[in-house]
Amino acid sequence: MKIVKITDKKIEDYLCKIPNTLDDGFNAKELADKNETDTFAIVTTKANDKESAIELSQNMVDRFVHAVKLIDPNATVSSRKNSYKGLPMSYAVYNRSKAVLSCAFTLLDNPPNIIQSDDFYGKFNESWIRLLDFLFDSHPTELQKSITDALYWYGEVDVHTHSLVSQYLYCLIGLEKLLVPNHERQKAKKFGKNASIVLSGNTHHAGFYEEYYIKRNLLIHEGPVIIYQENVDSLRLWLRHILLKLVNNATKFIDLKSYYRDVHGIEW
Repeated sequence: MKIVKITDKKIEDYLCKIPNTLDDGFNAKELADKNETDTFAIVTTKANDKESAIELSQNMVDRFVHAVKLIDPNATVSSRKNSYKGLPMSYAVYNRSKAVLSCAFTLLDNPPNIIQSDDFYGKFNESWIRLLDFLFDSHPTELQKSITDALYWYGEVDVHTHSLVSQYLYCLIGLEKLLVPNHERQKAKKFGKNASIVLSGNTHHAGFYEEYYIKRNLLIHEGPVIIYQENVDSLRLWLRHILLKLVNNATKFIDLKSYYRDVHGIEW
């Protein structure tokens, strides 16, 4: 997969020669105009039919987007199907004490335009290279598969448009896949203990982390639970931290079990 600024030459270089544009009405400008962007992913894959090829390609693009969001949590990069569309909302406001009626305007789902410095990306360059080494590997190790499985849930979180409940559950699922995979009994306690060891270096705060998993159970099995922004921010920060640690150790260990045993002294 290559991310490029689409041009007729790029299409000819990476895909095939463009037919006569006057007769067929196909060129890079047409693609860019219809999609409202000239940044494209050119994907090469193997499939039995066009529909399968398209689905595989879109999944690869999504995985790449998730990887970018792991390195830069403030990135607003997205695939076309998940692109940001600011939604204007106008409403009337009446001030009773002053008897003044006014119209207010807000642009919803409008992400901040934050551009990180070169120094920021430099700090994560090694992690980025290590991640790309296996991101699209068709035969990953167990540890690498665990990373990409959890990366999906991290990357699917949209902090600009998703509700706090959705963000909470997505991040929790990602942590669950990394901290208590294949555990069924006393899952909340094991989640709290493992999270405390990995994130705090001891078991003293196991109860604190356990509460996050208990809240997850309440959301799913009991009904509405109040979720605060700081709850979501903490989960996302912890998931990102663990994912980056695992990425940097992806070639040293074969699976989560060996990593946690040798690095954190956790026995499963």
